Amino acid sequence: MANELTTFQRATFAAGEPVAREFLDFSRTIGRVPADAVNKDGVTSFYVSPTYTRSARTDALIDTDSSTPNRQKVDMTLDQDFETHVNYNGEEWRAIVNAGFASEAFMKDQIEQARAHANAQEGEIGSLAKNNACRATGTVGTIPGSNNRVDSIGNLALILDDNVTPQTTRSLVVNNSAYNSLTSADALARLDYSGTTAPLRLRDPAGMVGGFDIGRSSSRMAHAGGTLPTGTVSVNGAHAVGDNTIAIDGGDWNGAQVSQGDLVTFAGSNHTYVVGADLTDPGTLTLNGSGLREAVGDNAVCTFTRAYSYNAGFTRDALIYQSRPPASADLPGITAGGLVQMRSDYADSASGFTFRVRVIGYKDYIRIQMDTLYGMLARNSDRIALLIQ
Repeated sequence: MANELTTFQRATFAAGEPVAREFLDFSRTIGRVPADAVNKDGVTSFYVSPTYTRSARTDALIDTDSSTPNRQKVDMTLDQDFETHVNYNGEEWRAIVNAGFASEAFMKDQIEQARAHANAQEGEIGSLAKNNACRATGTVGTIPGSNNRVDSIGNLALILDDNVTPQTTRSLVVNNSAYNSLTSADALARLDYSGTTAPLRLRDPAGMVGGFDIGRSSSRMAHAGGTLPTGTVSVNGAHAVGDNTIAIDGGDWNGAQVSQGDLVTFAGSNHTYVVGADLTDPGTLTLNGSGLREAVGDNAVCTFTRAYSYNAGFTRDALIYQSRPPASADLPGITAGGLVQMRSDYADSASGFTFRVRVIGYKDYIRIQMDTLYGMLARNSDRIALLIQ
């Protein structure tokens, strides 16, 4: 049994290496908080730092005047609980053993299927960034880096700059087509663009581009909303800078909707905003983050975009993630599902991905099972922006 356990543990950590080397740069670049002391469905609370304004200093011990910036509290729930498993009956397992496959290599191949967890979480983080971004730049159908131009990355940085976002810990996670385009862009090899003469390397970018560390995600970074209303949808009443609930009217909404993650522009404005909530009738359109960057007049026509691919720029503290192996209500060697013959936990320090591997014997079956428990949160929309294509 000791030899089997050692082989199992080696197989777990050997499998963890290729799992961790998936293109998981959303997971690698967002903020992480410990989950060890958090129960399943437990809540971890955060405060979003407000934008401070200066005022004359007072000698009062504590200034409780009404000019104190509002502090927004947001909660993350540790509630995503998933498993992957494969079952072998007694005859199948006997055949595996007789064929000489019940070895470290065989176990490693089974445990590597935990990559399904890793890739699913990566896609969820990408969707979280997309649905909670404040604004977007770029053109549908134009891939960043095409024609050897990277000015679109500068436009993305400008969105974060306008939101007074810190210059540090900025990351830009791109999809496969944008990555391929950017890595072949001659502009990136020039000192005035990337700060180095070295080319952009796979998952190890030489220098920064536009203030961003460049990462890559293999997740499907695309948005497809519902059927948009036909006819003309317009703003109902004038709205000021900072408004993030916009009254709209007009259009035919029969079976139509504006979806979270759709893009909207207003006539007379150069900004593209990300819709923050689904809307199935004319009424109140919700924008993410701090809302309008410039005033919008009454009857300004709304133009929506429901389908696009995206790349996401953000600061490390804009997206938060926590993960731990699910707790097991085990007596020594026994679970409700049967006899746990072997168990091992694996945590990847780069991505934060954590899973538990168990080999469970029950009646005439052997089950190899991988479990994970995690939660994630978009903490600050003003620190997330999209580069669409």
